Amino acid sequence: MPGWVQTTYPERIIVAVITTAEFLRIVAILLTLPAAFFFLRALARARLSRTATYYASRREAAHASNRDLGHFAAIAVIATVLGVLSFIWPSEVPVRPSEQPVIIIQPASTPSAMPKVYIVPTSTPVKPAVQPTVPHTSVPHTPTPPTTPIRLITATQRVAADTSGRHLTLTAISSAVSPTGQPINPTTEFSKGVPTVYVFYKYRDVAQGTLVRETWLRDGSSVYFDSSTWSRPGMGDTYLSWAPKNGFDAGLYEVRVVLGDIKQFSANFVVR
Repeated sequence: MPGWVQTTYPERIIVAVITTAEFLRIVAILLTLPAAFFFLRALARARLSRTATYYASRREAAHASNRDLGHFAAIAVIATVLGVLSFIWPSEVPVRPSEQPVIIIQPASTPSAMPKVYIVPTSTPVKPAVQPTVPHTSVPHTPTPPTTPIRLITATQRVAADTSGRHLTLTAISSAVSPTGQPINPTTEFSKGVPTVYVFYKYRDVAQGTLVRETWLRDGSSVYFDSSTWSRPGMGDTYLSWAPKNGFDAGLYEVRVVLGDIKQFSANFVVR
């Protein structure tokens, strides 16, 4: 029995694609996490710079706090710029694939005649117009594949500090040594005229015959230098010292210790 046959394509999957403004806003929000981390760590290190026992530790904590504040400020500026751009960026409308047409086939009234094929767009609900008769062949159609969203992949890699050449570690500074070779009343502040200052440190697996150099500086200028070859095996504790002829003058002192060609540590103290 003659009649109408309506054929439609299955419903297509529409892939949601975020706009540039939304992407900038998301990145700005994510940047607040590392900014908050650097800010909190800067506060913790600033507190340590006021409460640490040794002057060297306080100064190192102060420098680290300043670096964290710099990182926080840089990230905060970037996040703010991205946030502002996300609001002033021109609006965009995601492009969706066009809807598939509805193919309507009208069989002929007689078996010998060829059926009529009409293509009616679904977005225009109008009565089908009469089209010329075409042979009864399948209408070629190649569905448009949905747009694949772009994935952003960021590779991260931790960078470990190189400590392979560190064999000497600073432990304390004092003006006196006990009979067992331990520091007496360690401190980083001494009175003017103190006769001798001792710098205590730990050693570990130092190759025999390695050159050890020590440089004493006052207010940035070298005032004493000494060198020797290493002869202690294994690991343990020892110290180095210097006794100026008329005692220590007032100033800010730094003792730099180098093993071979690798700097091991710096000891800082003040004489008032």
